Amino acid sequence: SDPILLAGTLLGAMLPFFFAALTMMSVGKAAAEMIQEVRRQFREITNAKGTTLLQAIQQVTAHGSISEDDDVEPDSDRCVMISTRSSVKEMLAPGLYAVFTPLIAGFLVSARMLMGLLAGCIGSAAMMAIMMGNAGGAWDNSKKLCEKLKLKKT
Repeated sequence: SDPILLAGTLLGAMLPFFFAALTMMSVGKAAAEMIQEVRRQFREITNAKGTTLLQAIQQVTAHGSISEDDDVEPDSDRCVMISTRSSVKEMLAPGLYAVFTPLIAGFLVSARMLMGLLAGCIGSAAMMAIMMGNAGGAWDNSKKLCEKLKLKKT
């Protein structure tokens, strides 16, 4: 019978899905940037003999090992920097939404909306956590099954 409370509950129930979507998009952006960097390193990083990182990997795959002179060192510091920068930059929006949504609901609308927001958020976040935990386990089990049956190298 209280529309403000119901609106807060519905908004709160949507927030965990919104945060999950923002987080997944952030991970996708960071992964794409990392893939570009690794591909660049495969093409451009060479050793003293001029062997690229990709050629060294192909030699190890074909022959099992290579001499220390033929080895090529990747620039792992750059990959760590990309990962660190992306994690800080991309998680700003979810953090700001998490802080300011309850403040806006409570101060600009009413305490009843804040009550609904928190109740809806807690309820849907708990269900979402269980669902994501089970989904992650299912993905891991399916990967292990594919490896066991040699369906595809993973």
